[in-house]
Amino acid sequence: MARSITEKLLPEEVFEAEQQLTMALATWMPTPTYSDVEFRGRMSVSLTGPDLVRSERFSEARRAGRLETVLAEDAVVSLSEDHLSDITRASLWWLRQYLSQPEPDLSWETFDQRVRPLVAKVAHSKDDVERLAHILLAATGRMSEDPGLQQKLIWVLRQSFELVEWSDLAEMTDELGQQTG
Repeated sequence: MARSITEKLLPEEVFEAEQQLTMALATWMPTPTYSDVEFRGRMSVSLTGPDLVRSERFSEARRAGRLETVLAEDAVVSLSEDHLSDITRASLWWLRQYLSQPEPDLSWETFDQRVRPLVAKVAHSKDDVERLAHILLAATGRMSEDPGLQQKLIWVLRQSFELVEWSDLAEMTDELGQQTG
């Protein structure tokens, strides 16, 4: 009877095994050889010596494994929710990560190839207006190193604002074009 209960439990579940055995032995039961003799009992279960040491090592290894799994999951969630939730955060994360490297690879091409697609996947649930703002911010960031490309973007924005008859914003792009050109 004891074996059928204890073999289903882990070594650290000694208390649970003891409780189940106590419940199983708490009622009067007949003996298999003497019909007029009944018994009941209470049993104490414990591990001793090498079994106790192995059990403790096993429990520690399981706890360490669980902790490692939880930390890895937290890191993935943190990366997704905190660092890749928008392009600005992703850019700052990229800089922080790679400035601490011995030979940093701060290539924005590498960022665009590896990180930006992840940001786009995380950001897919945002509304269209917010996504458009992030796209424009990303385009501005890419073109900041090349004034010619910056002028093209300003021209496209001006044409777009004129198309929807937002003359005040079109005038603001004129002012911006004069500052950068």
